[in-house]
Amino acid sequence: MAPSEPAKEGGALTRAEWMAAAGLVLSALSWAYMAGVMVQQIGDLDRRATALEAGRAVNAAKIEQLLITSARIDANVAALTEQARERRNNR
Repeated sequence: MAPSEPAKEGGALTRAEWMAAAGLVLSALSWAYMAGVMVQQIGDLDRRATALEAGRAVNAAKIEQLLITSARIDANVAALTEQARERRNNR
């Protein structure tokens, strides 16, 4: 032990050791906080992705219904156009 160092009594921590321990605890708490933030962000992103997938399924069903309706309208327009031609040809 160097002459300028105070003697330790019964394993008591020096001021530098307390500061190092406090720094270590703060670092560990910081890591725990950041891990919590990341877990929360992952949960939020998972929830958003689930909502988007559900919305996409609903939109796909709506698009399918619109395609069916559009095909029916096209068929009706074609039939009405054919009837109009027949009337013009019969006059």
